[in-house]
Amino acid sequence: MVSQLIEEAVVNLIRLGKDNRISVTDRDLGIQMVASVADNRDTNISNSRTGLGTIHLDTFSENWTLKKVDGQTTVEFAVGRGVQK
Repeated sequence: MVSQLIEEAVVNLIRLGKDNRISVTDRDLGIQMVASVADNRDTNISNSRTGLGTIHLDTFSENWTLKKVDGQTTVEFAVGRGVQK
C-alpha cells in the first residue's frame, strides 16, 4: 500500500504542477514509516482535500499533510508497521 500512496502523490504532483524533479524520502520510526514526496515548483494545490488521492490517504495512512514551503509542495504520510487497514 505504501508504494501505491507514493505513486498517487507523484502522479498528482506531476499532473498539477508540471514538475521536472520530484524527490521521495522515507523515515523508519520503528512503529511507523513516514514518507514524503516533494516537487521543485509551486504546484497549484487546493485545500478542498477531495479526490482519489485524498480517499487513499485518508483510508490507508495514519495521518498525512499537504503543504507548501519555500516553493515546494510536499505530501507527507505515516503508515503503521504491520497494520493493514
